[in-house]
Amino acid sequence: MHRKLNKRNPGGLQLVLDYLTPDWHGLVIGDYAGVMPVKISSRFGIRLIQMPHDIHNLDLFSSLTQLSSLKHLVFKHPLFRNFRFISYSFLPDVRMDSSNTITEKFLSFRNNYELSLKSDYETIFSTFSKTHRKNVRRFLKENFTIEHNTNPTVYKTLQQQRAKDKPELYTPESHNANFSKMVQTAINLKKGALYTATKKGEIAGACFFLFGKKRIILYHITNAFGRKNYATFGLINHFLQEYSQQNKLLDFAGSDIESIASFNKSFGADHLIYPAFQKNNLPLILKLGKRAHLSNRLKNLTYMFYK
Repeated sequence: MHRKLNKRNPGGLQLVLDYLTPDWHGLVIGDYAGVMPVKISSRFGIRLIQMPHDIHNLDLFSSLTQLSSLKHLVFKHPLFRNFRFISYSFLPDVRMDSSNTITEKFLSFRNNYELSLKSDYETIFSTFSKTHRKNVRRFLKENFTIEHNTNPTVYKTLQQQRAKDKPELYTPESHNANFSKMVQTAINLKKGALYTATKKGEIAGACFFLFGKKRIILYHITNAFGRKNYATFGLINHFLQEYSQQNKLLDFAGSDIESIASFNKSFGADHLIYPAFQKNNLPLILKLGKRAHLSNRLKNLTYMFYK
């Protein structure tokens, strides 16, 4: 991918795409006036476009404002007419708010939260909700050790353990191996940092931060011990102590689930929306499966043998 077009979003960096979706395609507009990464796959002879595992947003990357402002129209092109299913989330856009007037078929707007790191740590901490500040203090009383961890498999190991009780967190082993390679490469290139919270030899939680020029994407996971002791609060707070007073944004990777949105917002983060294109012309049985999230139910069968 052209280096000048990918700086806004770490999820669009070539190293991330090459590891997390090695068969990614690039839609090139004009003479590289814009580049848009997409994951194209086929199921039962049906062509699909979906977001890759662990990449929350991609985008039409362009230095031309006029072109990037039309990104929500890309999938209207005849090139995509034969795709029966398209699910694509663009980057949050400051030009859009909850009162936006764009009304396109298959287009919706979802919630995201971003925290500016320009202020000093004390100012940022003061914008936390009262409950979040209390949870940070609770964590600190437990005397966990927070450190930069150089073992790239730590994050996915914790996630797969958690997935035994929360199947929607499951990701295939092949993907987990690629994710760990991406973490290692990002750390080596100083484009990522992995923090863990440990007590009595047990890793209770991990946060991986993926760096772009302006945007930092947050990944976080805890086990039961970590959740009980507010490990995620402590890890994010520790990161903010180290990375405050920088002209960067911490991207919480959005959610329309009320409890997760509230968690993100309560770090003092600002609300933005991002456009998402969702087209589902699958055969009825597959469409119902998508709507009912039957795949998560099937994953429960996996864990009968996985434990």
